[in-house]
Amino acid sequence: MPGFSGEYTGKIESQTTIVVPDQADHQIGVSVVPAVQRSSDANWNDAKVTVWGTADTVAGNGEQRGYFRNEHTNGDTDHGTFEARVSMSGTEATAAGTWRFSGGTGMFAKITGNGVFNSRQTSPTDVAATWSGAYELG
Repeated sequence: MPGFSGEYTGKIESQTTIVVPDQADHQIGVSVVPAVQRSSDANWNDAKVTVWGTADTVAGNGEQRGYFRNEHTNGDTDHGTFEARVSMSGTEATAAGTWRFSGGTGMFAKITGNGVFNSRQTSPTDVAATWSGAYELG
């Protein structure tokens, strides 16, 4: 499997936070982040990524899970899932976790692969992420 890596910065398009009254400072958040990938791998450079995530935190620490979809410059897509540990402080959040491809279209129809990522929400609307991993197109 060839290794690859990349990064993106984006603006949160939609975000909702719900307080769960079962214990102190328990929150569930849902967000949508669109961005454009930057990668030395031509298959991912300039791909439009959308990330849909949920976070379940108590006192600012917890888990994040979600889905991603890349629309590549040729119109083909890939998609997958991710999970991470998340830590929040004020309007900033950091996450470190893993991701995995689950399918795609066109040249990515039989894609397999996985990797790791780190992300940071640096303001109420700004997100930056780096990722790396390996993939096969099948």
